Amino acid sequence: DYLTQSKRPIIFLGFKIHVALKMLMKGWSISGNEHLGMPTLHAEGAPCDGEIPVPAVIERQLDHMFEVLLAEWESDFCKKWESLAKNKRNSWRTELFLATFLISHVMERDALRLKIRFGSREAVCIPSSTETDIADAYR
Repeated sequence: DYLTQSKRPIIFLGFKIHVALKMLMKGWSISGNEHLGMPTLHAEGAPCDGEIPVPAVIERQLDHMFEVLLAEWESDFCKKWESLAKNKRNSWRTELFLATFLISHVMERDALRLKIRFGSREAVCIPSSTETDIADAYR
């Protein structure tokens, strides 16, 4: 009951972001009778052993759809976080801590995903103004 969407929307949203990111990291595979001409993967001991991957074009389209959704959710999360951080009531501090911990973990995982996907290119670019905005929120 503590983590319902109506009572703790920022925590619920953080978990939605986490689950969407986990889906992006796992990758996409085909289930059912239609294989779209894709062969079954045979990699003994690997988590993808026996799966049928989706074609690369479909994978990129699905990834893009999830990335757009994640961007919207992350924006909403930041707005809710800022509102919570500006609230001076002590009762919100635990929720703010949990939200900060959760989104930090999610961003770390997303940076890893982007680094793997794009190789040596810079995966994450955080503007320096963000650091001062966060520090100002605690004052």
